[in-house]
Amino acid sequence: MLLGARPGHAGGAAAAPRGAGERRSRPRCCCAGAGVSGGNSGRTWEELRALLRTRPPAAHPALLSAAIGASGDWRQAGELFCEHSAAFNARHAAALLTALPRVLPRALPRAEAAPLSLLLGDACLLAEELLPGAGPRELVAIACGLAGLARRRAPAYPHARRLLQLLLARADLRSLAPGELAGLAWAVAALGHDVPEGWVDALLDASGRAMDGGGCGPRELALLSWALATLTRACLLAAAPPLRTRCTRVAPAWKAAWRRAAAGGLPRWGAADVAMGLWGLAVLGCGEAEAAWLEAALARGAGLAAAGAMQGRHVAMVLWATSQLARQRAAAAQAAQAAQLQRSHPQRVRALDAAVASWAADSAGVQALADAALPRLEGLAAREPRPLTLACVALLACARLGLRPQPGAVDALLAAAGAQLDAFAAAAAAEARGTEGGGEEQARGLGAPQRGGGDVALADVALLLHSLVRLGYRPRAAFMAAAARAAGAACWLQGVAAARGAARGQPVAARALRGQELAALLWSMARLRYAPSARLLRLARGAAVAQRARLSAGDVGLLLRALGALRHAPHYGWVSGMVAHFLARADDSLAPGADVAAVVHSLPRLAPANLRRPLAAALGPLLPRLAEASAAALPACGPAELVQLAQGFARLGYRPGGGWLAAHGRACEALGAGAFREREPAALAAAHAALEALPEAPAAWPAAPQCEQRRPAPAAPLLLAAAV
Repeated sequence: MLLGARPGHAGGAAAAPRGAGERRSRPRCCCAGAGVSGGNSGRTWEELRALLRTRPPAAHPALLSAAIGASGDWRQAGELFCEHSAAFNARHAAALLTALPRVLPRALPRAEAAPLSLLLGDACLLAEELLPGAGPRELVAIACGLAGLARRRAPAYPHARRLLQLLLARADLRSLAPGELAGLAWAVAALGHDVPEGWVDALLDASGRAMDGGGCGPRELALLSWALATLTRACLLAAAPPLRTRCTRVAPAWKAAWRRAAAGGLPRWGAADVAMGLWGLAVLGCGEAEAAWLEAALARGAGLAAAGAMQGRHVAMVLWATSQLARQRAAAAQAAQAAQLQRSHPQRVRALDAAVASWAADSAGVQALADAALPRLEGLAAREPRPLTLACVALLACARLGLRPQPGAVDALLAAAGAQLDAFAAAAAAEARGTEGGGEEQARGLGAPQRGGGDVALADVALLLHSLVRLGYRPRAAFMAAAARAAGAACWLQGVAAARGAARGQPVAARALRGQELAALLWSMARLRYAPSARLLRLARGAAVAQRARLSAGDVGLLLRALGALRHAPHYGWVSGMVAHFLARADDSLAPGADVAAVVHSLPRLAPANLRRPLAAALGPLLPRLAEASAAALPACGPAELVQLAQGFARLGYRPGGGWLAAHGRACEALGAGAFREREPAALAAAHAALEALPEAPAAWPAAPQCEQRRPAPAAPLLLAAAV
């Protein structure tokens, strides 16, 4: 019989009586699955299945629950479903959905995907029919089972979304026990479900009552913090800026109640509780957190790390959350200082980083955590399922906190991350060759935003290289080569997705990378003195064109700055397109002075000295617009940005008109001579002299040479041709 078929099911099992062995009690947290009667716990699945043939499940429901819980693989659970689904009640459906994630293999054979999908779809249909007879415990167990299936990468199956919607409509959050409430919140957040409007508000109200009543233990508090942070973050990322007001913001009063509830039970917190709780609090934003409370939480984490109870992911989450909370506290303290309003954006960022590092150096909890956890990263890296994410998060947090991990630990993290990057690049190469062995599915999945055991996100690579820059650590050539290969594979996958979407007349639904990640990656490579190959730079240019609509002004500035630092000379048409896009997005810039200075200073570095005049001619009417944008941004410029503007125009051989030089001089005088570094006044004077010696900009720009006016090819064909 094909698994997934339900012979004789009439849909009337919802009213099946609950046996005496099915004692209903509310567990501390329902994510462990539906309970099983203890009388049959010592019997094997074969013994329980044989008993079911002589004892009808309708009269012995606890026996069926025990058999489902004893299943050793998904086929055994499926056989029970096929044979006895007509006798299922809501508790059996919950037991089945919570048992399946536990027995699913990590790598499911392709031949088993279709029958498993049929089984899961029929199980969801049966659970939907049985919802009217489900109590709070069964509702939460079903939701946790669906979340477990999603985390185990079960094959796609129908009816799950509708089942969860009906389940949330039936679940009364105010009647749930604290453990059930936390379990349901975790399941919804883990599934990434788009909850109905007002559901998060109801969750906040119910969880606030539970915390005030003292019913939340460490696990419940950790799950609630993680779930609310995940739901809030997903809403803010998915919603367009005008619609973000609909996203529920967690009030400071709720976070204060959470900290009060957590403070009383900190000695009982486990490693996962500390990691999830602090991570959620950091994502929600808690700049008002008391220093004493944060020190106590860090001391608990340090004690767990010293005892060897923390895994690598726990260490990384705690370090990142600590750096984020410290940054939020420093930002809240500096916001009240009027002097901060007079600084440019880069100056404020540098002051914030200095404040975080100073606090971490004086914090006993941070230093104790670093002493206990950082030496263990070397041994934990090889056992982590996602070493790239571990290395990215841990080293970024260390860079923010001013910590210096041991070189051996950094080498171990980079070696494990490099192996994951090589696997990603090999999967993409297998798809490029058209070979079998899962190359196509694996490579396409690895480039997607979802994170899994083998997944790679280019943002992690970019942040990891950025962390190494901040730590002042130069990695080995083997790791940098692996990072470059993975970046090229991600760019190539972007081109493949764009080509397939164009062939089908459909837009690309999922992205392989973003322009911001690409710009940060190339800039970090330049800072680490690594010269990427011409093929990678060609792929990066094509990927930037494909993602140009999503590039902000800051992304364009950083991308041009990175290419200039790498001494890469793109063709003039590509440069003109990027500058035109920057000017179109300049009004939305968060740091207008720094962004326009980066563009102007980078332009002459994108061409050899003897070809800068043709580059200026190719830019043509974009240069007056760039000068106008820089003039408008002069009040937001710091000393370094003012020097970069003057040097960029001078080296490009373009003298802005309209009193630009006079306005630039007044901006320099307003800052005062003491604001500039030692060599900056001389460089500024030389740039001003060079600009004054240049003639006025011509009214009509000469045409650029034909060979340099070719338009960039469409992104996808360019990437495919480069891959071949």
